Amino acid sequence: MPNRRRCLCLLAAVLVFLFNISPLQAQEASNTKIAVLPFQVSAGDDLAYLKDSLPGLIADRLRNAGFQVVDQAEVDRAAGEMGLEVLDLDKARQMAIMVNSNYAIYGSFTQLGDALNIESRLVDAYGMESAQALSAEADGIINLLPLVDDLVDRARKVLLKQEPIVAIDVEGTKILDKEVVLMRLGLNKGQIYEPKLVNDELKNIYNLGYFDDVKVETLDVTGGKRVVFKVVEKPRIQALGVLGADEIDEDDILEAVSTKKGAVLNLKVLRDDMNTIRALYRTEGYYKSKVDYKIEGGENGQARLNFVIEEGPKLYIKSIAFDGAEQLDPDDLRDELALSEGGFMSWFTSSDVLNEELLERDSAAIQAYYANRGFLNAKVGRPEVDFRDDGIYLTFRISEGPRVKIGEITYQGDLIADPKDFNDIIKIDAVREDEEYLNVTVVREDIETLTNYYNNAGYAYADIGVQFAQNENPEYVDVIYTLSKHQKVHIRRIVLEGNTKTRDNVILRELKLADGDQFSGEKLQTSIQNLNNLAYFEGVDIEPIPTGDPDEVDLKVRVKDGPTGQIGGGFGFSSSGGMYVAGSAQETNLFGKGYILGLSGTVGGSDNVFAGQFVDPRFNDHNWGYSINAHRSENEYDEYSINDLGGGINFLFPLGDHTQYKVGYIASIYEIYDVEPQAAKSIRDDEGDHFLSAMNHILSRSTLDRDSFFVSKGTAQTANFVYAGDFLGGTDNFVKYVYEVDHYESLFADLVFHARGNIGYIHENFSAEEIPTSQRFRLGGIDSVRGYSNRKISPRDDISGDTVGGNKQLFTNLELMYPLSKEYGVLGILFFDAGNAWKEGEMFFESRNLVSEEGDEPILGMYKSVGLGGKWNSPMGPLEIYWGYGIDELRDSSNNRLEFRMGQVF
Repeated sequence: MPNRRRCLCLLAAVLVFLFNISPLQAQEASNTKIAVLPFQVSAGDDLAYLKDSLPGLIADRLRNAGFQVVDQAEVDRAAGEMGLEVLDLDKARQMAIMVNSNYAIYGSFTQLGDALNIESRLVDAYGMESAQALSAEADGIINLLPLVDDLVDRARKVLLKQEPIVAIDVEGTKILDKEVVLMRLGLNKGQIYEPKLVNDELKNIYNLGYFDDVKVETLDVTGGKRVVFKVVEKPRIQALGVLGADEIDEDDILEAVSTKKGAVLNLKVLRDDMNTIRALYRTEGYYKSKVDYKIEGGENGQARLNFVIEEGPKLYIKSIAFDGAEQLDPDDLRDELALSEGGFMSWFTSSDVLNEELLERDSAAIQAYYANRGFLNAKVGRPEVDFRDDGIYLTFRISEGPRVKIGEITYQGDLIADPKDFNDIIKIDAVREDEEYLNVTVVREDIETLTNYYNNAGYAYADIGVQFAQNENPEYVDVIYTLSKHQKVHIRRIVLEGNTKTRDNVILRELKLADGDQFSGEKLQTSIQNLNNLAYFEGVDIEPIPTGDPDEVDLKVRVKDGPTGQIGGGFGFSSSGGMYVAGSAQETNLFGKGYILGLSGTVGGSDNVFAGQFVDPRFNDHNWGYSINAHRSENEYDEYSINDLGGGINFLFPLGDHTQYKVGYIASIYEIYDVEPQAAKSIRDDEGDHFLSAMNHILSRSTLDRDSFFVSKGTAQTANFVYAGDFLGGTDNFVKYVYEVDHYESLFADLVFHARGNIGYIHENFSAEEIPTSQRFRLGGIDSVRGYSNRKISPRDDISGDTVGGNKQLFTNLELMYPLSKEYGVLGILFFDAGNAWKEGEMFFESRNLVSEEGDEPILGMYKSVGLGGKWNSPMGPLEIYWGYGIDELRDSSNNRLEFRMGQVF
């Protein structure tokens, strides 16, 4: 008996593994006894043997499936005693009882050509269950055994009550499509029916959150089971509302939640929505807000859902404490935080409203502050937050550790230069000489410096690290730079990706590395900067790719072409010229060849201007280019009007990476007309037609770091020399010099300081004729000294008092700029301007009374103004607006002006 029990247990385990049946079903199979009765066989000679062997073959397969099978000799003996020739249902049951079995199986086998078919019936010996018809089909004698296995498998499923699921349906959905439920079910057609699995699916459907009630009904149908899930839907949300929201707009709340009007109420989604609303209130400082919901109606399948909010008090950061800060001043630590206690500027910066995303940032900032002051092992955890009725209390837990200075600085590994040369380029050596504490940020910068040094020597895969070792003096640590140069590499080839519009040659000509060149990190960064400066691409990445040869790399240049065209237009009111209509169009990468084509026009008010230009910056990929421009303008001034038609051509020659020389010819035909009868004599003398013929030379250099329209750092300088008339012909004779410099400096955060200076001088050429009125210097307005009327800062005629322009000018603009919205390109500006123009016989900074006999002269002879303004990179082109207040009184000029300008500048 013990051996038989062990065998049964082993058999049950095998059945569980092979046939995916439960242990209980395996036990049931071992207790089920089957008699395989004779089968009628209608087949060809090659399968005639089945008349005697088919029952035995089926019996063997049933034994392998775990069933008890009556010995075939006993079945044959019982059939002989009954004298059976043809079996029917009653006789099969009698034989099953005679051989003491629970079930009997009998039937027929038929061969028609290649088609094989078994038709059989599975009979309960005592008639307690209906006889089950079983059939199986196959093609070809080779599939005889799979045919028998198929029949036995069908019998096994019936005997073990493993009925397949033949249909799955959902009833009761009115709003939701029933496919919403069906696609989430784990049950599939053809799967064996198991009550536990069906019950689990019922729970899953209920947990979807869409239904008030879910039931399941199982029906016996031909071939198995039909499973029907009957659901009762929650009501449809006919309306959404918010109750109790005062500090956050109702529309903002409803926009943030996932539940929408017309959807079926879902409690699971509703819980997530309430958490979303709580998070929304937390970002505004309402950390004790409570959110609930209320459903109105629902009887007719329609309901109103209201989010019920109890906002509670707004909590501000009351106190920030530093537990463990003993060697550094807590006030200095507070200066490093993005969060702050309530103070004078908190109403503007909102820094005393707890932004939980900044907690980790502030912890890291404190730890970095310690690390840069000698606390190499300082640890700062996420602050503890205590919400009290009077505010929020933050506590940073700090473990300072020992404070150390710098001992020895050494280099280990692959040295490609003398350590003294390394000391000349790193910064930590100067920190040591000044006996300052260890600064981890300086060490990181030195690692980058040394990496660039090795990259520029051709070692693209150089690996520079650092180790800190304890010095003999515990108050010092030694800094050890570890240098691994790896192999020196060359560029095998340049591979371009992503340029669907821009031609390959336009990209390649901006690269400082080419096929066969030795790798250089500095040239790699310059190449990236050059491509970014083109402003053709939304993204630029250059990556060295291993080739399999340790001495070579491919340089993969990946770009993403961005929009390079701009078209805009509009109408408005200019503070200097009245009503106007403006339009502009510009393409900076025409045909993908890097050409620039621009057109602009302004009509209305006192100015009508049309301009266009074409630029080929690299003619046939040579290291020079050219530009052609033309203009047509009509301008009205106080003393006269001017009508101008002209153009020019320039040739562009780069001098290094940041410098350009431009030389060109300017031609202009213009007329001065409508001169006031009382105008100054110099203006009346210039009335009539003029022809300007001039050569211009421009030397410019720029290291500006530009982010879209917003420049954050760098310097741009331009020196312009113009020689007009004389041997060039024309009516206008003069020599003009103008130098301008713009400098940008990042202060902190995104605040930028901008300083602009401009100095100009004009004099007669060799012909010694008078300087033309149109070329003299006049200041005032949006392009020079804001706050004063256009062109009103100028020397005046001694008799008429008209502005006649000067032969020299000097002005400066000092600005603080801050991006109010980077996404929309909005920049806020505070400014201080100063400037003046002087005529012949006057010196720079010489005070001249241009106000009235009683007026005060400006200090240093410079008219000064202060004000604020902004720039907007609008869809119709750049928009500038400024309000300026002139500090010094100026005759015939407003000293309190609002000015704006819109449109692309060409």
